[in-house]
Amino acid sequence: MEGLNWLNLDWDEGPHFQTKRFERYNYFIDKMLKNGTAYRCYCSKQRLEKLRETQIANGEKPRYDGHCRDQVDKHDINKPSVVRFRNPQQGSVIFDDMIRGPIEFSNMELDDLIICRTEGSTTYNFCVVIDDWDMEITHVIRGEDHINNTPRQINILQALGAPIPQYAHVSMILGEDNKKLSKRHGAVSVMQYRDKGYLPEALLNYLVRLGWSHGDQEIFFSSSDENTFQPGCC
Repeated sequence: MEGLNWLNLDWDEGPHFQTKRFERYNYFIDKMLKNGTAYRCYCSKQRLEKLRETQIANGEKPRYDGHCRDQVDKHDINKPSVVRFRNPQQGSVIFDDMIRGPIEFSNMELDDLIICRTEGSTTYNFCVVIDDWDMEITHVIRGEDHINNTPRQINILQALGAPIPQYAHVSMILGEDNKKLSKRHGAVSVMQYRDKGYLPEALLNYLVRLGWSHGDQEIFFSSSDENTFQPGCC
């Protein structure tokens, strides 16, 4: 937030912390267990490891085989379990990426994703779905490394009866070694650029121009420039 203030970027609400929303996530886990869009999986780590080894040896894509999907759940609190999303087995997920155009995934390629771990914590793909729904997110702009998460999140949203946002997946920012930019590449805090003498307007303008263009315009300082942004130009 200190970095946002330095860049003169304001926000409408929040911040929100997922660690304070566990009750909300668990509410939907219980709801999905009751309506059958999720189920408890009691498969041991050993069974799953053996399954993975067999699939790889057979040249198959490692994935959960649905062993517990249709079993009657006599929930035993003394037996470790996770909660899996009952992913559709037929059809496909198609979404119109604002940058890449239509992208299609067959549901047969998507296994039953774990949405709640053994100790009760919910997983990333589930939490962000609930967050986006609660916060009425209409557009999700993120790195292309999340493309494979999108069909899973769409299926969960549909199972909940929630609206589907528009998605735009931008190219990754790479370091000089052509690998995804990370902490090992140097400065990890916005404030480090401030301390090095960079002007907030200069850094913000650099970020605006990173992977996106608007004709030959190079300087974006006024608030009216927000209206020129088009994800399809990324």
